[in-house]
Amino acid sequence: MRMLFAGLLVAVLAFSAQGESGNMGQIAFVSDRDGDAEIYLMNGDGSDPKRLTDQPGLDGHPTWSPDGKQLAFVSNRDGNFELYSMDMDSGAVTRLTDSPAPDIMPTWGPDGEIVFVSGRDGAPQLYAIDPASRQVRRLTRSQTEDWTPSWSPDGGRIAYAAGGDLHLIGADGTGMQALIEGEGINGVPSWSPDGARIVFQAQPEPAAKISLLRILDVSSGAVRPLGKGFRADWSPDGRRLAVERMEEEGDNREIYIVAADGSGLRNLSNNDAKDEYPAWRP
Repeated sequence: MRMLFAGLLVAVLAFSAQGESGNMGQIAFVSDRDGDAEIYLMNGDGSDPKRLTDQPGLDGHPTWSPDGKQLAFVSNRDGNFELYSMDMDSGAVTRLTDSPAPDIMPTWGPDGEIVFVSGRDGAPQLYAIDPASRQVRRLTRSQTEDWTPSWSPDGGRIAYAAGGDLHLIGADGTGMQALIEGEGINGVPSWSPDGARIVFQAQPEPAAKISLLRILDVSSGAVRPLGKGFRADWSPDGRRLAVERMEEEGDNREIYIVAADGSGLRNLSNNDAKDEYPAWRP
């Protein structure tokens, strides 16, 4: 009986260890390790990095479809920065936008639309595109430049940066409100999977070379520090974040993983090249 119990205990512990280290999903990211900026995919523990794109142009800013079967990204492979999508089963790439102005910073929403930034009508503003029909609609018409949008998990709201502040707008482009304002330069928001928190980049001093990450509690407005970083993306279970970070000014940018409470920081990419724009696969 003791031997049977010991065997069961060993099996349970082994399964638990595998759940912590071997079942952390996958993270897309951008790296210039092979010469120019391309998109890669690695396991959530940093293992088995694979190159997804291979073009002479620059590829960047990956964002996953809600089902994780497609990856949208930005590329200038055809001359201008446009939005593209990749089918993860076949590897086929489809161009989504065709504008004289750069189309950048896509974020794929839960209802299938992609919000992105474009200067096609002047100053950078937010637009949404239906990948199937390629129909584009304008969301913001503000006096500021609008950047780095992020869809809420319920599809009802979009967080974004506007003039150094953090704003929120409805999916139909109405109901704009300020989340963080007058506190340095804030941007690059990312919603937690439960919609309760937003991690964002904060630069208390405009000239600061090292950015900080903070986490906003959406309902209470409380803000707490997470640590150094330029941008972060949540794991599907909301327990961890993949972070683009450098330790000191002039250091190389790497992809790290950290628990949502700021503990357990670990370098995943650990490469001499620049690694950035982490995007956790749903």
